[in-house]
Amino acid sequence: MESDLGEDLQLVEITDESILVNDSTLSKCLLNKDVKDLPICLVSVIGEERKGKSFLLNYLIRRLRNLDCGDQDWMGAEDEDLQGFKYRPGIHTTTQGVFIWSKPFLMDTDQGKMAIFLVDTEGCNSFEREKNVNIQLSALSMLLSSYLIFNIASKIDPTDLEFLEMFLDVAQKVGEVVNLDPIQHLDILVRDWDRGHTHGKEVGREYLDATRQRLASSRTRYQPFMKKELSKAQCYLLPHPGEAIACSSTGHSKEMTERFRDFLVEYFRCVLDSLPMSGRRDMSGSILTCSQLFNQIKVGAEGGFGRRC
Repeated sequence: MESDLGEDLQLVEITDESILVNDSTLSKCLLNKDVKDLPICLVSVIGEERKGKSFLLNYLIRRLRNLDCGDQDWMGAEDEDLQGFKYRPGIHTTTQGVFIWSKPFLMDTDQGKMAIFLVDTEGCNSFEREKNVNIQLSALSMLLSSYLIFNIASKIDPTDLEFLEMFLDVAQKVGEVVNLDPIQHLDILVRDWDRGHTHGKEVGREYLDATRQRLASSRTRYQPFMKKELSKAQCYLLPHPGEAIACSSTGHSKEMTERFRDFLVEYFRCVLDSLPMSGRRDMSGSILTCSQLFNQIKVGAEGGFGRRC
């Protein structure tokens, strides 16, 4: 039975290396009478496996449940178990396919209420999948989202950019079928940054600017749309959370280092500032309602990125 607070539902699964979009999950989430006519913002986190994507989303769930709380009050008790998308420490993959949090979070915007859904995606380098399936999963998650977080470890390296370019290539082609641009908003979130004592948004901007300059002067060739998306991206640097919480199965905030906690709070403040302007738009710039995005996904499922189950 679903909790009143919501649950993680499988939106996309893989069967015999085929991508199956779950129509019942789509209907339950996007056609709910309370939200079907509201504008939708879909926040998706993609990146390599075992790099803390589900952990990040679960703290974002906690933040969105407590929109009226300031400072760090939204974190709750220091020994409160972290609930939400399934996660666990260790080497084994937890997320299989793509999951959506069933209960939307309602946020006030200048145009009225907006429904915010969160999406968790299997790691793009999973050993259990063919490479093209990994790419399609992340590309699909990218295409559905209006606020995309590309979660990477330690630094931006060529492998990260190659993955991003492959996701973009697939998402752009499918986007032409379903009338959706591949990226509206892109955060590059660098976890465990240890190449300096400063972290956050401003130093992240400087780091991304330096990365763009290095790309411009290198012999590596990226497609024009890749360079365009990077020019619009934002970058945020997070410190290591500490060994205690990295190995924890409870996710207690008291296990974080104080420095990580402070910068996580600041990052979510940046996210919340941007969400009211991040409703999902079609290629003409019109903001989509939940039911309209449902129809777009059905078109893609039937003709672009898989079949419905």
